[in-house]
Amino acid sequence: MTITPEQSIAARGLLRMRSVAEVAAHVGCAESTYKKFEGLQGGIGPAKKERARHFFENRGIGFIGQTGVNRRTQSNYTLQGRDGFWMFLDDVYDTVKDGGEIDVINVVDETFVKWAGEKFKPHIERMGRIKGLTCRTLAPHGYKNFVSTAYSQYKWLKEGDFIEIPFYIYGDKLAILILDPEPLILVIVEPKIAKAYRVQFMNLWQNVFEVVK
Repeated sequence: MTITPEQSIAARGLLRMRSVAEVAAHVGCAESTYKKFEGLQGGIGPAKKERARHFFENRGIGFIGQTGVNRRTQSNYTLQGRDGFWMFLDDVYDTVKDGGEIDVINVVDETFVKWAGEKFKPHIERMGRIKGLTCRTLAPHGYKNFVSTAYSQYKWLKEGDFIEIPFYIYGDKLAILILDPEPLILVIVEPKIAKAYRVQFMNLWQNVFEVVK
């Protein structure tokens, strides 16, 4: 799905973005080129239009048909691409910055480093400064390339239990992450679901191998 010039203008209005600079940078084109798109003078192709749509959806904008936009009101939402992955990291931090619990399963840290890019180190540092944070991570059996030891405890899953779709439980949220070929993150904001997944996680946590340090 792409985006029309009218929707782009309306979406920027809802976000109070007077300039096209930020969306143009995300799309990968010059500001003048994006202005041509919004001015019905061509400018960008289907792939860049799709990236523009993801940019706005990651910031809470919903699209209706070919012309309508609104602010997303449902509690569940999707984040896409590297921009969406960065917003996910910010959401994790904002949710637990005053303390709390994070439970992570089916994680391979290299994938997170890849998509976080230059934002990974600052994220690790800010997470490590949080007081009252309990973070538990279940990784593939035998895996040792841990990068979040400053704030997370790791254990191995039993052999054969690993699947390549991580999920995060943080606060009252459950996030399911598909990271190949690029990030697609479904965030479910529902305390009962988060609690149910945390109970299942803890059953695994209490019955798996300790990490060999």
